Amino acid sequence: MSDSVFMTVHDLGLSAEEAGSEKGTGYFSAGLGSSRCGEKVACPLFWPPGADGQVGMQIVADELAERARIEPNDENADAFGRSAFNRYYYAAFLIVREMLRTTDPEWAKTGHKSIPELLNGKLADKVRREIAKLSRAGIKSLPDASALRRQLNEAVSALSSLLSEGYRLRKVADYQPEVKVKRNSATITLENGSLDSARSWPKNANIYSKQILKVWKQLGISG
Repeated sequence: MSDSVFMTVHDLGLSAEEAGSEKGTGYFSAGLGSSRCGEKVACPLFWPPGADGQVGMQIVADELAERARIEPNDENADAFGRSAFNRYYYAAFLIVREMLRTTDPEWAKTGHKSIPELLNGKLADKVRREIAKLSRAGIKSLPDASALRRQLNEAVSALSSLLSEGYRLRKVADYQPEVKVKRNSATITLENGSLDSARSWPKNANIYSKQILKVWKQLGISG
């Protein structure tokens, strides 16, 4: 895994083990019982139980991205590339939806466009109120409360930005065929977004979602 990802894990207060990663592979470890994962194909491991759908979407997106890279026909490459953006976004979305279901089942019903607002609003407000309550009661020290707020704010901000960008590019990919995928020797882009960046959406959504849940559980918040 790249140094930048390990910095993100460290900054959020997660160890490599908590983030479900294996240093040196560039992927999350597999271990979901799939014959493909952990053998010849490096597959991401997502925290929700029954996460095969997310893993499947990641694999499909990777295949589409590779086809977009090697396809000699520009029109076909455009179709493969925009479909890869779509699948990377949905892999990330499903991870976040499962996290929301864990915190409050009603939140999992939130529409794509409204999830960043929910994260920054209802979810963050609920956690901050609980931190303040435990701090006033002396259950959490001021340094501990400050650290929890920082971890929450960093994870919510990063996850909201990720989803907003992913949703925007997914809409371009799905509904604006006049905006073409562009290829050069190094990158594949759609508008100002690159497939290399999109490939990291599920992995980072997993990291940020786990951090939010970690703070949530440390506070003992009920749904």
